[in-house]
Amino acid sequence: MLATLRRATYIVSHLFRILSFGARLKSHLRVSLYTSAYHLILGYTVTEGAGFVFWLIAARIYSTTEMGLAAGAITATMFVATFSTLGFAHSLIRFLPNSSQVSVLINSSIALVALVAVAGAVIFLVGSSVWAPQLVVVRQNGLLAFLFVIFALTSAVRPLLFSIFVAARRARFVTILASCDSFLKLTFVMVFAATLAGVLRTFAAYFAWGIAVAAPVFLGVLLLIRLAYKSYRPGLSLAPAPISQMFRFSLASYVSELSWFSPASGLIGWIMVLVVGNLLGVEQTAYFYIVWLIVAFLNVIPVSISSSLLAEGSYNEETVYVSARRSLRLAILVLVPIIIVVLIVGNRFLLLFGDAYAVGGSTLLKVLALSSLPLAYNSVSLGIWRVQRKLRPIVALGLVIALTSVVLTYTLSPRLGILSPGIAWLIAQSLGALLVGRTSWRRIASA
Repeated sequence: MLATLRRATYIVSHLFRILSFGARLKSHLRVSLYTSAYHLILGYTVTEGAGFVFWLIAARIYSTTEMGLAAGAITATMFVATFSTLGFAHSLIRFLPNSSQVSVLINSSIALVALVAVAGAVIFLVGSSVWAPQLVVVRQNGLLAFLFVIFALTSAVRPLLFSIFVAARRARFVTILASCDSFLKLTFVMVFAATLAGVLRTFAAYFAWGIAVAAPVFLGVLLLIRLAYKSYRPGLSLAPAPISQMFRFSLASYVSELSWFSPASGLIGWIMVLVVGNLLGVEQTAYFYIVWLIVAFLNVIPVSISSSLLAEGSYNEETVYVSARRSLRLAILVLVPIIIVVLIVGNRFLLLFGDAYAVGGSTLLKVLALSSLPLAYNSVSLGIWRVQRKLRPIVALGLVIALTSVVLTYTLSPRLGILSPGIAWLIAQSLGALLVGRTSWRRIASA
């Protein structure tokens, strides 16, 4: 009888613990800061995960030439698109929450970025014989040239859409678009391999990637924005007043984002790959590029949390320090277990790409994984500055990290080889965190 009573007591106590945890989890998920961050992380995770599968499938069903041309076309498209965003993704998160001109801000931002993207795509195609001779065939084929422009335009508009949904506290739409992107990407990469021929077959993987980007963007523009903002009215407009209001903020965010936003994105992403290629050769560049992409995937976590912080602070600037502390704790709680896993079994993950990648890139992966911790601190600090519209430190932090990364890579490469960009990136992020210190957190004690 006593044993039965003890067992019943044990079961009841555990039941209460489960219910208590469920209540705490429910309360946790009511905080929009967390739910937006989780949806952004999930959306980027789905997209990046599908991207890895996409390339694994493509490598098995397309020739090396077709893979190289697809990778070149995608890189060129993203190059044009990234430069075309003009920093308006962050501006929309900062200005939309308290704006009475939602339709004007959204339509004008999308129109301006689209125009710049089209112009950038045309300029790239016209000069392709100079800076990308292998892609001259795109300019020479009318359909390929048209699709290049469309894919550049939609790739530039996509981050604006994500920001619009974050600003509206509808980040779940990001997950919806990311899921659509992933499904289309993995479907068409196989369908086009079986249905296209000739020059179209040569760029089949690029078509699959581009359609997977374009279709969700049209879905977002035509439907989801209206669901996020009931007052929104779509239209083609380019109002100078709201654009000029956001431009200084956009320009600062633009410079910062291009400088160091994350590995494999922004200007630093391209520069570091080119630097490694020039210093260490093609084989080492291959190892570095795969590891660089993996770490970019890891750094999605703090960058997403920082975007959520910007949205919450834009609704009520007085809460920014409370939200910042929550953001930093969340980033550390999510990152630390992942970093530990990477340190223990990261080399096994690289085996998916081949034994050579595991041997050549495992130590680099561990070093770059550790860099995500100071990057998290820098990302949250940037979130505070963006809420407060402190533009100079935003630009300064980006330039310090970018310049330090490149200079140290050149300096360390003779001795450290492929580890040099990893050590350089870790030092640059740590230096940035030390320089930031508590300057962006000065009022945290009174928050």
